[in-house]
Amino acid sequence: MKSKFPFWILLAVLIYACGSNDTVKKEPVVNTTNDSSLVIEDTLSTAMDTIVSPSSSVTSKEVDLKFNLQKGKSYAYAMDFEVGQDRQGKKMSTGMKWKYNVKVLSDDGTKKTLETTYDRIAMSMDMGGQKMEFDSDAPAGNATNPLNMISNLFAAVKGKSFTMKVDKKGEITEVKGFDQIGEAVVNQLNLPAEARAGMIQQFKTQFNDRDVKATFSQFFEIFPGKKVKQGDSWERESTAKLGRGQGKMITTYKLRQILGNKAILSANSTLNKGDTTSSGTQTAKLVVDINTGLVLQNNFELIAGGEKKMVSRGKITGKQL
Repeated sequence: MKSKFPFWILLAVLIYACGSNDTVKKEPVVNTTNDSSLVIEDTLSTAMDTIVSPSSSVTSKEVDLKFNLQKGKSYAYAMDFEVGQDRQGKKMSTGMKWKYNVKVLSDDGTKKTLETTYDRIAMSMDMGGQKMEFDSDAPAGNATNPLNMISNLFAAVKGKSFTMKVDKKGEITEVKGFDQIGEAVVNQLNLPAEARAGMIQQFKTQFNDRDVKATFSQFFEIFPGKKVKQGDSWERESTAKLGRGQGKMITTYKLRQILGNKAILSANSTLNKGDTTSSGTQTAKLVVDINTGLVLQNNFELIAGGEKKMVSRGKITGKQL
């Protein structure tokens, strides 16, 4: 059955949604995959109540929280989101699952060079009652069918890599490789000549160093730059993607608890693009490995104000391979 949605409109929606890590808008959250390790908690407080023990005593121990993934080691990151939107009474929702493998190629003492590879991209969509699913792991379909083209696109991105340089505070100072990814994907899809330029332009718009920094800031740009103890707070400022534009995110982190080699953090952020429709607040609870700075878990909730109130929830997990 042919889709009722023009391919290029659908593709633009997909790429825009995939590139926007801050536009999750639907309150009810469901797990869009069969991976039980990525089930999103119903509420943020419930998730953290299972981690933070109210009876735990306060410790004066200081810890040096920093980005310290080990050279030669590989790590897996997974992001599970629920995206919802209500336009003129018509509800649309998108469930997204992203998996990345990250290998630390080198460490010069101040910055680490990471090779980041797309491991899986999956998406389910409900466009006003018409449900669709796309998966980079799905068998290749007839490229003339627009819906097959989306899964084929995800499959073409799978296995492609880009590099990042990250300092001890988790700041991403350099990103390379997206031009090559765009060219490789277009070549792999065997698109007609008249469609190649449009596809490459979409990649340049949504798959680029700016958006990568916004996405991975939730993994990396969280560290205080000094030793901290339980109860200490620090502030970080970063650039966040708000729709098709950018905004400022100011986050106050607090070390809530130390449990063995794990640090439990809370995070409260304000987002502002300069107008009321794109501002909001985000709260998050993080579990961080003290030795490596690896974010083992990040449960977040975003509430954006203005005329269109948006509520989002999601979960990010990390582990060493």
